[in-house]
Amino acid sequence: MVLTRAVLSLLALTLLSLALHLHVSASAAQQWSSTSGVVVTSYIRKTGAGNAGEAGDTDTYSPVIRYEYRVGSDPYASSKIGFGDLFYNWYSAKSRVAAFPKGGNVRVYYDPQDPSSAVLDRTYPSVAMAMLAAIAGLALFGAALLPKLLQLAVEALTPQTEKNA
Repeated sequence: MVLTRAVLSLLALTLLSLALHLHVSASAAQQWSSTSGVVVTSYIRKTGAGNAGEAGDTDTYSPVIRYEYRVGSDPYASSKIGFGDLFYNWYSAKSRVAAFPKGGNVRVYYDPQDPSSAVLDRTYPSVAMAMLAAIAGLALFGAALLPKLLQLAVEALTPQTEKNA
């Protein structure tokens, strides 16, 4: 039980750290410089176990957008779309690919201190951060309630004759 509580707590801390990192990165990117670029690759990557019957579709979809840009006379390439792009279904991946078609001109936002660090969308990832924080909260809630839940389960499974003895 102690190990399970420790794992749940570690999971929560990891998710909260990721949310904090997204916050810091996205906030800093609001001040980044921009340049023009061109999309050289744009497609949807499908991965997963396929249809799991009643459990639903377990495939995951990821937009793959590769773009090239220049800062001064130096060429760069990147495939990072934005911050908080952690979860995609078919429709959200399709929407991302449609927004950045192969051969299209794009606005690239890059870190002036490290021009190889760039994104196409610097929108603040509030939904991704809320999801990470909610999952972390559930993990901490589970870790805190685990002893009581186990006690209730043991009491419910203990035969009535043992309880009255």
